Amino acid sequence: MELSLQRWGLLRRLGGRLDHKIEKVGLQQAMVALVNRTGAPLVVKGKTAEVDKALSESPVLLLSNHPGESDVVTLIAGINDRPDINMVIDSSFLKILPHWDKHLIPVYVHHHDEGEDNRGQYKGWLFRQIHANVSFSQEVAHKKNIESIRSAAEKVSRGELVVMYPSAGRKNGKWFSGVGYLVNQIQSKSNAKVIMAYIDGASDWDYFKMIPLIGRFFGLITIHFSPPLSVNSLRLEDPKETAKKIERIYKEWVSKSTWHRQN
Repeated sequence: MELSLQRWGLLRRLGGRLDHKIEKVGLQQAMVALVNRTGAPLVVKGKTAEVDKALSESPVLLLSNHPGESDVVTLIAGINDRPDINMVIDSSFLKILPHWDKHLIPVYVHHHDEGEDNRGQYKGWLFRQIHANVSFSQEVAHKKNIESIRSAAEKVSRGELVVMYPSAGRKNGKWFSGVGYLVNQIQSKSNAKVIMAYIDGASDWDYFKMIPLIGRFFGLITIHFSPPLSVNSLRLEDPKETAKKIERIYKEWVSKSTWHRQN
């Protein structure tokens, strides 16, 4: 498979090295190596014995905010090394690196970009110059998203770990209802857990932190983890109400946390 960064020589070479690393040592260790190589400062907090055990071996849905651009790197680097890590992620990230693709569950949210501020539109344009992406009509995208949510729920039900950014980087922080449909489709007998993560210190300049030796000159990124919650305790009959319930729990956890009040 050819890298879609073909016409961007330096990015193609860096991407090829990263893809080889993912193939050789796995996704999580490849992200750790990338963070270490760049010197980007990363601190992980809240990883108690209970959280550590769940992130290592339990079926887990990991829900996180998405404040910057390198969250997909730093969050994976901050969890535990296991072979069954999956990410529900914008389809724009598909077909960049072959071995990276194996961990992705694509969602198509480009039709939600309408009304974005100029900065958001510019970022989207810049990314499209680097990586061409197939777009679909809203109707087709919706059908594909339903299938992706079903796939994500099946993976958690089988004992795997799935990362999801329910707000998909929205500036208003409002969550998409897909998280409720995902949770409601996870099998009750799986005893799956939901762990919440809050990423602090990320920004729109995060990709510069991925440049070797440059990252150390940028601010600290901190990942906070919540105690695990039982998926079975979060379900409501209506998936949209499930999504609202989990969003409320997440935002209450953040607002009441000592580390958040100190910021």
